[in-house]
Amino acid sequence: MSTTYDLKLVLLSILIATVASFSAFSMVERYRSASSKNKKIAWNVCGALAMGIGIWAMHFIGMLALKFPIPVTYDIPITILSIVPVIFAFSAVMWLMTLETFSHYRLLIGGLLLGSGIGLMHYIGMAAMRLNAVMVHDNTVVYFSTLIAVILAIVALKIQYAAINQNQSEFINKKQLFSAIVMGFASSGMHYTAMTAVQFMPLTTNKVIDGVSPITLALIVTVVVLVLLLLAILIPHLLRYKQIINTVNEDAILSMP
Repeated sequence: MSTTYDLKLVLLSILIATVASFSAFSMVERYRSASSKNKKIAWNVCGALAMGIGIWAMHFIGMLALKFPIPVTYDIPITILSIVPVIFAFSAVMWLMTLETFSHYRLLIGGLLLGSGIGLMHYIGMAAMRLNAVMVHDNTVVYFSTLIAVILAIVALKIQYAAINQNQSEFINKKQLFSAIVMGFASSGMHYTAMTAVQFMPLTTNKVIDGVSPITLALIVTVVVLVLLLLAILIPHLLRYKQIINTVNEDAILSMP
C-alpha cells in the first residue's frame, strides 16, 4: 500500500517534540532546587507530563502526516496508554539528572530509559491504529530506530547536565535549548525511521473500523499540547525570575546604610 507524507505536519511534529523537550528540561532546575519533598514531586510530575505529552503529540501528528488511501481511525484506550512509558521514563531521568555528582553510568541509564520509553510509546501507539490492513515490520530497522532514540537521548542529557550548571540568570539557556533540539530529533528521528520499517498490507475483506477520526484526534492533540507547552515553558521561567528579583531586592536592602 502506497503512502505519502504531509511535509507541514512532519515539520510541526518535530517542532512540538523540540518545544516539549525544552519545557520539560526547564523544569529540571526547579525540581533540583525545590525546598520540600512535595515541591520536588510536583516539579517531577510536571516535567514528566510535559515530556510525555509532547512526544506523544509528536507521534500522533506524525501519524496524521502519513496519508493513507484507506480510512484510518484510532483506539482511544490504547492511544492514552501509549503516553505512559515516556512519562515514567522521564520521571526517572529527572531524578537521575538532579543527583549531586555527574556519572557516565547514570547518563547511560538515563539515555536507555528515555530512548526505550520513546520506542515503547511509538509501538503501543501503532497498535492503536484501526484500518483495513495488516502491519508487517522489518525488525532490523525497528531495532535501529530505537538505537537512534537511545543515542540521541544520551547526547541530549549530556548537554542538559552542562546546562544545569550554567548561569541561570539568562531567560533562555542556550545549552538547554540545544539539548531540547537534540531531544526533539531523538523522538522524531526514532518515529520516522520506525515508520520506514513498516509495510501496510491491505486486507481483501472489508471490516468495520471503530475509533476516533484523524481530524478529531488532531484537534484534541493540538489544543492539549498548546495549553501544556504554554504553561510548561512560562511557569518555570517566571518563577526563576521572581526568585532572582527577590534575591536582588534582599541584597539591595542589606547593602543600605
